Amino acid sequence: MAETKRISDQYTISAPTIIIDGNLTVSGSTTSVETTNSTIADNIIVLNQGETGAGITAGTSGIEIERGTSTNVSFVYDDSIDAFRILEGSGLTNVRVAEPIDGSDAATKQYVDNATSVGSVSAAGVEGSVQYNKNGLLSGSNSLLWNGFSLTVGETQIGSNSITVNNSDSDLALSGNGTGTVYMRSVVKMENEVSDPSSVSGNNQIYAKTVGDGGTGLYFVNDTVSGEFVSKSKALVFGIIF
Repeated sequence: MAETKRISDQYTISAPTIIIDGNLTVSGSTTSVETTNSTIADNIIVLNQGETGAGITAGTSGIEIERGTSTNVSFVYDDSIDAFRILEGSGLTNVRVAEPIDGSDAATKQYVDNATSVGSVSAAGVEGSVQYNKNGLLSGSNSLLWNGFSLTVGETQIGSNSITVNNSDSDLALSGNGTGTVYMRSVVKMENEVSDPSSVSGNNQIYAKTVGDGGTGLYFVNDTVSGEFVSKSKALVFGIIF
């Protein structure tokens, strides 16, 4: 038979051991348990019990740890972002995890630093290519390919001391921005051409070939004329003769 006991003030039960043989229901706004060691047989603890809304009406649910005079920390599920958050006060705090084993494991900063420094992390995309800043993530693109020896961007290949174009008979353009110029600080070495190039409308072309009467081996061709640049000594001779 059910029985109700009503008490108007604090009610204390003091005993070395108290055993309740049956279910225990506590109704009230606050439940405080002060023990040195607590053990719970349940394998799942339900928080936010009785929720009737589509989600967490309070916004978050989780566990908070009292830290005395220091700011409390908590592990909560935040319904506004559909993700767990580990907080110190209201701000995010660090979390330490073991080294990852499976693909879905969290990775430590040290693991990522070590893995990327030795190149053991596979990049996404076609043939291990990597494209940066696509929707803020890394994703694959065969327009950017590093094969361990050279970097290919589009059809331009940057390798050991060389920049080349992969497409046959394609131009490689070097240009400054606006009124800027192409500035070279070192000697420019030009390989001798086997034959003279055809003129290109609106362009002056400079190329090297076997030294001719001009004494330079440096030639030009444009819309109207072609020939060899003349050295200073040859120019003096030609001036005397002609």
